Amino acid sequence: GLVTDDGSSSAVAPSTFVNGFIKHVAPWFKLGKQEDSHEFLRLLTDAMQKSCTKARGVPSTVKAEVSGDAVVKNEEKEEKEEMNSTKPTKEGEDNSVTETEYPFRLFRGIVESNVQCGSCDATSSKLDPIEDVGLEVTVVDGKLADVDASLKRFVQSEELDSGYKCDKCGKVGKATKTSKLASIPPILTLHLKRFRYGAAVGGDSSRRGRSTDAPHGSSGSAKIEGHVAFHHLVNIGPYMTKKAPYTMCRLFAVIVHSGKNSHSGHYIAYVKNVSRKEEWWKMDDAKVTLVNAAEVMSAEAYMLFYRVMKHPISKKLEEAKAEKDAKAASLVEVKKEEVTVAAADESSRGANTGLRKRKLYAPELRSGQEWARAKTSLSPDIEPSLRVADDLVSENIQLTSDYFKLLVEEANVGDASGPSGVSAGEDIQGGPERYRLPLLKYLHQLVTANGTDKE
Repeated sequence: GLVTDDGSSSAVAPSTFVNGFIKHVAPWFKLGKQEDSHEFLRLLTDAMQKSCTKARGVPSTVKAEVSGDAVVKNEEKEEKEEMNSTKPTKEGEDNSVTETEYPFRLFRGIVESNVQCGSCDATSSKLDPIEDVGLEVTVVDGKLADVDASLKRFVQSEELDSGYKCDKCGKVGKATKTSKLASIPPILTLHLKRFRYGAAVGGDSSRRGRSTDAPHGSSGSAKIEGHVAFHHLVNIGPYMTKKAPYTMCRLFAVIVHSGKNSHSGHYIAYVKNVSRKEEWWKMDDAKVTLVNAAEVMSAEAYMLFYRVMKHPISKKLEEAKAEKDAKAASLVEVKKEEVTVAAADESSRGANTGLRKRKLYAPELRSGQEWARAKTSLSPDIEPSLRVADDLVSENIQLTSDYFKLLVEEANVGDASGPSGVSAGEDIQGGPERYRLPLLKYLHQLVTANGTDKE
């Protein structure tokens, strides 16, 4: 839910985002139809990656390195440098920033597959990027195996059929394949493969939990229902190809699907407030409620999200944010000092700026939402987007030095009330017109996306 300025609460309807996603990313998605949350997340991450790359104007030679084997080679290089290098990285140096944007850096890892020929024992290796770890849901001793067992199954050796051709000896025959994680991203996503499709629907019931009698969707899908035990903390180290200093992962989100197949049912999410220990929230459409950890841990999870503790990429992002915040705070202090010195100089010369206690006008409408309700026929669904516009203007607007002098003068005479009302147009650097056109363009995009006309 969302708490508005007047203290009331309401749900945010992301209609603009949903319509934009369907139009630009997944036109085969349909409103009102059940879609797979796993597919949605993968498409969203890829779209964010492309958007970031396009917005930053990455050269074509670098774009080519953002996908496929180039990313794998780069990330493997990063991993080796992180674990093996004893020489500290130079301050501000980050060789990978120009090669992958933050969506892939947060979600993408690498899996290493090794295939051993059954005839000559030669081994071939392959590295592939992955954005989640797909885990089979199986039955052990009459019940669904837990996530630990599924991870062990993920790295178990697998016998390939007799159609494998060895690159070294050239023979066609059997082979053994093993897979392990070569690197993990800061956000580790575990995808429990609860859905079965096609021939697998009628296959071995011992591997399908309670799906034997489940109705099949239009595509022949069936779901494995039941609780798969998972944990708050996971040590991913045993499932990696090499030892890493960061292998402990802490759970922070769970997606649950209720329903019989992939084309029907309902999704809910549990999300942890990372700033408060063991505070979990249940997101069920417009209803948001505080729940206990026991409810979360007993949920029939479909996707699990873990934060890898002390991951080097997370540390770099935190350091970059801290540096940015420190620079911003320093600039504010410098500005305050400049304004204070200027006001003191004018006061010592007996100057009268005429600014003290200038009366500021009170606006008829105090927010974009009030304006939309009073002056337009825009849908209430657009109000959250208008609130975003309010916030952007508030964060980016710059006032003149004369206005700051007004504040300093009132502070110097001991008036703590400060100016009332809102700033006049002349108090804005460059005038209000510099903000008017971008806002009109933004409103036009909102109206177009929602199919609503202004009065």
